[in-house]
Amino acid sequence: MNGFLDLIVDTWKIVINGNPMYRFTKRLGLLKPKLKSLHHQYTSHTTSYVVEAKTKLAVTQTTFNGSF
Repeated sequence: MNGFLDLIVDTWKIVINGNPMYRFTKRLGLLKPKLKSLHHQYTSHTTSYVVEAKTKLAVTQTTFNGSF
């Protein structure tokens, strides 16, 4: 989650001239592609993450049940 806050802070530090509403919308416009990229980075291949988590769960459960 640290990458998210870094993106926001870095984008808001950019100096933009104009009235406050223009600066706000310009920063949002600059932030949008960065957020889309971050979203894609963390949500792509979710199916493989689920399969991996299920495999780890099965191994852990087998190990735990075998210890008794």
